[in-house]
Amino acid sequence: MSFAVPDPHRVAALIQKVADEEILPRYHNLASDEVREKGPGDLVSVADEQAEVALSRLLPELLPGSAVVGEEAVAKDATVLKRLAQSNMPVWVVDPVDGTANFVSGKGSFGTLVALVNNGRTEGAWLLEQITGRTGIAVRGSGCELNGSPMRLDGTLARRRDGGAIAAVTVSRVAPATRTVWKEGFDGWVKLRSVGSAVSVYLDLISGKVDVLVTRQLTPWDHAAGLLAHAEAGGVNAALDGRDYNPTDYFSDIIAAPDADFWQRVASVVSEEG
Repeated sequence: MSFAVPDPHRVAALIQKVADEEILPRYHNLASDEVREKGPGDLVSVADEQAEVALSRLLPELLPGSAVVGEEAVAKDATVLKRLAQSNMPVWVVDPVDGTANFVSGKGSFGTLVALVNNGRTEGAWLLEQITGRTGIAVRGSGCELNGSPMRLDGTLARRRDGGAIAAVTVSRVAPATRTVWKEGFDGWVKLRSVGSAVSVYLDLISGKVDVLVTRQLTPWDHAAGLLAHAEAGGVNAALDGRDYNPTDYFSDIIAAPDADFWQRVASVVSEEG
């Protein structure tokens, strides 16, 4: 049976509609009892939960026979994640509010991530950063667009920066020892920073604002959409051992870089980091 991604702009419009109804009205407007910890330091708000409920109802209407794996549903029942490994149905992978801590504290780096996975491959990706309005859309084999314009990474971008500097973005915190390895590995001209939102990181990557991402603990709702968008924009991303990303592989080092040569250079530094 052939598989086709639904109209990607219709999907994006649906995600934006849910954000307009369930997320943005609660920005700067959350009551104390509408935010809680689902784990140590891991926040969830009523906006996360209600947006996921809406997306879980509406997305399958665009693709009959599909299922949904949402971050909040998995937090309540880990067996939901098993749907990703099933080959008999496409699966929407949803992070309703990526960057919840930023959302709760009133920072603008948050958004919604949606990926469509079929037979273990990410086929479609949607990245919406609601405050800035940045919207990334990618379909496997059809390229990547940002706010309606095709995106194509220039592999020489990193080498054209003032002083040759690149920005290596990590989703997790960077240990002091790791900072030393990176600075030595790139002759002191690397910047390390961490932001609390994968959607913002990946939108920066596909637009060329930053050049490199190194991350571990690959929860699919955080990374499936972004890695497809990055690849469709012409970037190179893979596990440290060279394996292609698989949304069912939750624990691996992933490196994303603007071209193969830069990917290899980063991989050598990460290998030293250990």
